Amino acid sequence: PMMLLKGVNMSGKTTYLQMAIQISIMAQCGSFVPCEKCVLCPFTSIFTRSGTNDSIEGNASALLVEMKEMNHIISLADSTSFIAIDEPCISTSVRDGIGLSFACLEKLISSHSFVLCSTHFNELETLLDIYPCVSLKEMRAREIEVPKTLAQKQILATRNNGNLRNDDFAKKIVYLYTVGDALGQKNTSSGYGITIAEDFYPPELICEARDCYEKLKQQEVGENGQS
Repeated sequence: PMMLLKGVNMSGKTTYLQMAIQISIMAQCGSFVPCEKCVLCPFTSIFTRSGTNDSIEGNASALLVEMKEMNHIISLADSTSFIAIDEPCISTSVRDGIGLSFACLEKLISSHSFVLCSTHFNELETLLDIYPCVSLKEMRAREIEVPKTLAQKQILATRNNGNLRNDDFAKKIVYLYTVGDALGQKNTSSGYGITIAEDFYPPELICEARDCYEKLKQQEVGENGQS
């Protein structure tokens, strides 16, 4: 079986994968585990793939390091393997990353391994329509509205020729740190990353980022309509 895990940035996807690996090791050692109920099959091998670090001493870029590690996992994975992959193939272009991720995950499905994979690639959700053994979960979060700061209002007024057409509230993400079904919301693109960045970047940069995001989104919709 394979579980795809999606969710906004900092919602806990990586922590969830690490926790699952640690619990499986503790349970197989005969240790108590921090959960009300734990049911799992014995694993003879556990593999993890996470991070985007290059290797200067190995003369390898981040993508090359990842491909070597993924090839190692694919060549050794079998029906008694537990594999956790954290956001695969994000060290290259989006389209290349999606293609490589899709191919790697299909190969792991054929090995009958137990796979947890977190991703921001909505296109990978197509696997649910092809393979019955694939499920989709998400780290829950919700949006709330908070009053805009004076700086945000001034930036918006400047960009709208002095006309404040927007309301007085901005969106903010509240993390629930729970895992649940994806509620049937497949292939969604939310732009939550920009919302999270509001806590760190100046308002004028956020406004520019939103403008760029909306233009790219409209361009993508136009291309899909033509195809």
